[in-house]
Amino acid sequence: MSRAREETKFLLTYRFRAYPSALLEYKMENWFHILCTLYNHALEERKRAWKKEKKSITYTYQQNALPRLKEKDPSLNLVHSQVLQDCLRRVDNAFQKFFRKEAKYPKKKKLSGYRSFTFPQVWMKQKGKLVEVVKLERQNSRFAYLYLPKLGKLKIRLHREIDWEKARTVTVKREPSGKWYVCITVEVELGQILREAEEKAVGIDLGVKNLATTSEGEFIEHPRFLQRLEKRLKREQKKLSRKEKGLNSWEKQRRKVAKVHEEFPRLWLRDSMSVPSVER
Repeated sequence: MSRAREETKFLLTYRFRAYPSALLEYKMENWFHILCTLYNHALEERKRAWKKEKKSITYTYQQNALPRLKEKDPSLNLVHSQVLQDCLRRVDNAFQKFFRKEAKYPKKKKLSGYRSFTFPQVWMKQKGKLVEVVKLERQNSRFAYLYLPKLGKLKIRLHREIDWEKARTVTVKREPSGKWYVCITVEVELGQILREAEEKAVGIDLGVKNLATTSEGEFIEHPRFLQRLEKRLKREQKKLSRKEKGLNSWEKQRRKVAKVHEEFPRLWLRDSMSVPSVER
């Protein structure tokens, strides 16, 4: 493939709402616990090696050590090998950012802060053929099932069509509010992005009575609801501050605060566009 051809390809990430069953949710939360433990172990191993021997440990070294770790901790066998490798890659990325002076020195993660895992390969070659690691099965025009290895099937709202054959990675994430999402990264051509942008192009006229009027005749009201949301957020945060951390009542109130945060337009716009990031 020529360099010019490569430069016309982009990775787009689409975000879909997920609806796991109670059993699947329990399994995924168990994965978070295992992955968080692995992340902190890999982090400490690097810190000890540098402190005692002035030795830098690489991602390849820790990846090759996974089989030995699995013998010591059989719970690691519950998680797909690619997801374990991605966890170690996150540790490596954290150190690389520190070395480039783009971030502070990596710290241990709390379980509450480890809320996602990634399958870095949707397709892989086996005996010269492409085989699906993660499978997508469309149910109807609205919903589909993702078959996640070692987990099971996860129901998602497929609010837009994607070319599954060009899917590259799948990330499952739980937001602080408790809602689950799936982020699917797809390789697309520059021409496709431009065509979609042209199809969705709408002229907007800013005004006083209405915030904006589109070329299609739709009116957008002024965001006075922001003031109401801010008052509601302040009220819910006050309730949270009065509760004792760690209790069930505190956790319920924390989720209420998180849900209010999700209602703000910035997050709503990001979700509705379903394109949180574009990578070259």
